[in-house]
This record gives sequence, structure tokens and C-alpha cells, in this order.
Amino acid sequence: LLAEASENLGLSKLPDEDEEVTNFTQHFSKELLVSARVDYGSLEREDLRCGGVVLSSNLTSTYNTLKELAADCMVQKCSFSHGGPEVCPPDYKESAPHVFYLYFFLRFVGTTMLSASVTVMDPIALTMIQKYGGEFGRERLSSTLGMALFSPLTGILIDVKSKKLGYTDYSAAFYTYDTLLLISTVSLLLMPIGAKVPADNIMRDLLRLVQLPHVIMFIFFLFLLGNCWGFIESYLFLYLKELGAHNYLLGVTVTVGTLSSIPFLYGAERISKKIGHVNIIVIAFFAHAARLIGYSFIGSAWWCFPFEAIEALSVHLMWVAAATYCAIIAPKNLLATLIGVLGMSHFSLGRGSGSFAGGLLIGTYGTREAFQIMGLLGLISGIIYGLMHFFWLHKYDDAYNSKSCEESTGKHRKCCNNITTDKSQDCH
Repeated sequence: LLAEASENLGLSKLPDEDEEVTNFTQHFSKELLVSARVDYGSLEREDLRCGGVVLSSNLTSTYNTLKELAADCMVQKCSFSHGGPEVCPPDYKESAPHVFYLYFFLRFVGTTMLSASVTVMDPIALTMIQKYGGEFGRERLSSTLGMALFSPLTGILIDVKSKKLGYTDYSAAFYTYDTLLLISTVSLLLMPIGAKVPADNIMRDLLRLVQLPHVIMFIFFLFLLGNCWGFIESYLFLYLKELGAHNYLLGVTVTVGTLSSIPFLYGAERISKKIGHVNIIVIAFFAHAARLIGYSFIGSAWWCFPFEAIEALSVHLMWVAAATYCAIIAPKNLLATLIGVLGMSHFSLGRGSGSFAGGLLIGTYGTREAFQIMGLLGLISGIIYGLMHFFWLHKYDDAYNSKSCEESTGKHRKCCNNITTDKSQDCH
């Protein structure tokens, strides 16, 4: 017998005609079940909840196939008096068509504003560091502490209110976000940001810059890295929900990822100087691959924490290295423009492409297999970029840095400034 659902993901469910059973064929087509070697006649005749014993044979591969197919569904936590799986797919009511399009429009506008503001904040921070002193990694540390604090608190608020209402209510997340955004806006208005004289011809200088092999390859591989990150951002929480995770646990995953980044961000300058900016990007590819492949093998949501800790390398340290690398190669006052292009390729195009491709992979191969394929993409991309930089692209970095040092003057551009460079020891 099926007990009351403990989690319905905030969606309204269709009532079953018989509360003790559900029609398994509502979730899986006959062709799919037969191809998985399910005894379809027995299933239809006995109407077993979530499959039961419906396999036409006792082959382990058949059981695993059905188990993987069931794991791809949106799930609802169930409690059985005896036997049965931990989770089973519920029947959800379809929402009105205008709800999707209204949410799509609001999400599009909100994400556009968020991406633009986050991208612009980095060159502002770098400019203020050059003017007032400081380290970019330590400035980024402040934002990670905020994420570590408010993510689990918001998850707890959602769980507390949802328990009272009987369904998942995500309004606390929106209200918390709006409140913090208002505080950030007021703080930003009080900061002495200042302004720089724009370049004479921004588009001409930008096109000239992106034609350099080491720059265009840097942007392209940041796009590929964004695919891995976008896939994780879009599907990790849904995957953890399938494994029975509560909302507070989802918030704690963000906390683990941000807290683990503190030592790396605090020493980002020394790390970049020791390892090199591009090498950190290569390490980020391997870190994403480890996360994605690791997630695919966990059987409980609690096992995600070791892989969330790797986010310190794959996201936080990576972006510090990418932004400070832009500060090295950007001529004149193209820093904001170049970081904008980089942010677009990684956080916008890369994330969108990764989410879209990930959805196709999940629909075709299954959730765990999709995580493994994306992990393989990250691993191969990291190897290729590392080899390209070692045998070819590093020559352009060396030539560009030498030319910049020769053309620079102490008043207008410091070759050895507060921003870490890979070749800072060669500057005079």
C-alpha cells in the first residue's frame, strides 16, 4: 500500500482512481517496456505498483535496465508497507499553457540582467584593485561566503513553509533573492567606482584581439567548460531530488562548494603565479569531469558532498584565473569588453548549450549516462587544451607579454601590477 507522499516537488498531482495502485503504462510506453524485457501481459493483468515483479526473466541486466529507466522519471518519495522501490513516478496535473510562457519570459529577462551584472562586476573589481590595491581572489571570497550562508538558510525556509502547506513552496527563495539584490544595489551606489576613458574604436580593437590564436582558443575552451558547468547547474538538483534529497540538503551542497573554495580564493594570486592561468583552466576541465562522473555513481544524495567540494577548482578558482588572464591580455581599456565576451561564452552560450545538449542526452541515454558523457567531454577537452597550450599557444602568450612590457610605461600601464601574471618575473 502507498502512504502519503512526503515530497511532490511543488506540482499538483492527479488523483488515482484507485489509491492503492497506479497504471505503470502512464509513465512507460508498451514498446519501451517490452524492449526492457518486461512481462507486459503480467503487468497489465496484475496492475503492479512501480513494476513489482514484472520481469520476463531474472537476468540482472534486465533488472538494471528497468531500474535505469525508472530513474529517469520525475520522482515522488513513496513509503511502502513491504517491498517496492524507494521512489516511483507520480501523475502530475498539466499547468495552463500561459504559465510556462510567462515563466519563460520572466526567467529570460531575469537571467539576462543577472548575467550582464555579474559580468560587469568583474572588470569593475579589477579596475578598483588596480586603483586602490588588493587581490581579485580575495574580493571574490566575499561573494562565496554569502552563497555559503544564505543557500542553506533559504532551503530551510522552503522546507519549513512547505511542511505547513503540504506542498513545496519556493517563494522564500525569490523573496530572499530580491532582498539581497536590493541591499547589493544600495551598496554599489555608495562605492567610488569611477570611470575609464573608452578606447578609440572598441569593435576594431576587439576584433583584432579575438583574432589572436591564444585568445580565440581561450574563449572557445571557456565555452566548452561552460557546457559542463551548465549541465551541472541545470540537472544536478533534479538528479539529487530523484535520489530523495530535501531542499535544505540542496542548499548545503552550495555551502560545501563555496566553503571549500576559501583557501583557493585567498591564495589565488600565488596559485596563479605558480601554476599559470591557462593551466588552472585545464585543471578546471578535469575537476568538472571528476564531478560529473562521480555524480553518476552515487546511490544516495549525501554522497554528492565530496564532489561538490571540487567546485572550488572547477568554478571559483577557474573564474579568478580567467578574469585576471583577461587583465593581462586586454589592450588599452578593453578589459570590460573582453571579460564580457568571455562571460557570454561561458555563463550564457556555454551554459545554455550544456543545458540543451544535456536534456537530449538524458532523454536518449538516461540520467547517469548523460553525466558520464558530459564528464568525458570535460576530460577530453582538458587534455586537448593542455596539449595545444604546451606545444603551440604558449608561444603567443610569451610574445604578447614581451611586447606589452616594451610598449608599456609606468604611468599608463604597469606590466608588473597587482594582477598576477604568468610571466611577471620577466617584467621590469
